[in-house]
Amino acid sequence: MTDQSIYLVRHGETAFNADGRLRGLADPDLNAAGLGQATRLAESIYSNCAVSVLRVVAGLISLAVTTV
Repeated sequence: MTDQSIYLVRHGETAFNADGRLRGLADPDLNAAGLGQATRLAESIYSNCAVSVLRVVAGLISLAVTTV
C-alpha cells in the first residue's frame, strides 16, 4: 500500500469575506489577498508532494476555480 494524502481547502478570500458578508448567490472574484492565498497553496502542495496531484475536485463558481 502506498501513502496517500487528501487536501481539503476552501476558496481564497473575496471582498465579501473581508467585509464579513455572506456570499449567497453571488459569485465574487478572489481579491488580492485571495489570489496570494491560492498561489501559496499551490506552491505548498507542489513542494510538499512526492508525487504529482492525481485529481482535483472543485465547485464551478469562479472563486473555487481560481483557487484551484
